Amino acid sequence: MSYELRPLSLAELLDRAFGMYRRHFLLFVGIMAVPSVVMLVFSVGLQFIQAPVLPPDPAAAPDPAQMIGAAIWGGAAFILMMILYWFTYAVALGASTTAVAEIYKGQVPSIATSYGSIRGRVARLALLMLLVGLRLGTAMLLVGMIVGVLVPGLFRVSPILGGVFGFVALGAGVVFLFWLTLRYAVAVPPAVLEDSTASESIARSIELTRGSRWRVLVLVVFTVIIAYAGLMLFQGPFIVASVMAGPETATGFWLNLLGVITGSIASAFTNPLAIVAMAVLYYDLRIRHEGLDIELMIEALPAKPSSPAVLPG
Repeated sequence: MSYELRPLSLAELLDRAFGMYRRHFLLFVGIMAVPSVVMLVFSVGLQFIQAPVLPPDPAAAPDPAQMIGAAIWGGAAFILMMILYWFTYAVALGASTTAVAEIYKGQVPSIATSYGSIRGRVARLALLMLLVGLRLGTAMLLVGMIVGVLVPGLFRVSPILGGVFGFVALGAGVVFLFWLTLRYAVAVPPAVLEDSTASESIARSIELTRGSRWRVLVLVVFTVIIAYAGLMLFQGPFIVASVMAGPETATGFWLNLLGVITGSIASAFTNPLAIVAMAVLYYDLRIRHEGLDIELMIEALPAKPSSPAVLPG
């Protein structure tokens, strides 16, 4: 199925993103299965590492040696698995984006061709995610420092003033971080479709989303709701059952483990929707601001045959 290249209304944007994801469900879930499996292995392993820390008798104190060993092994495993997940997720982001580009061209991409199309761009995608993460992390640190330094001083002057300022500052910090996230929403497509560097892709995302943050916000909220609904449906019942059975019991442990497994499955099902939505948004923004639809139509025209040479005389 080919998609018409034209500016879309917000409702059409949502419908196209969800429709494309639904029609190519197995493709996008298969692409996202790679980082999901990595996270699943990490989560299950972490559960077994933490299990010996819990004493068989709830009244007994945990063994300090076991706690230290679990902390060391858990920390090392966390660092290694997060690095591996970082790269696999970056690859999946790029592969899903190129799959959307092929679908827009009327092609039927496969999981293998989608991954193969980003060969040579993995490091760039990983660096892009690192730069975005550093920017958001720095902003979070600044917000935390402002709140942590000013609120205690205001509490000494007036508890009410300190509480009100802390509440307002935290709210403003959350809004600021969310605003930054919206600016970087379409940074991945330029890295894989325009062959831009990581820094150039961030700048392109800021440029393309300028004046369209409301559309980006609606898409982000839509995909976040779908993701959390999937987690609640797949993982929620096991978490509730684990709490009711007691997290320190064997039954609670196995229920929590099942919840981790079903939660990973839910993430593999719902995470691709956000990637597809951002790729569709990227096309819509370029059509609106840069006339991408006309450019692609010209590229699709057959080449005009050259005129035969005329000999003199």
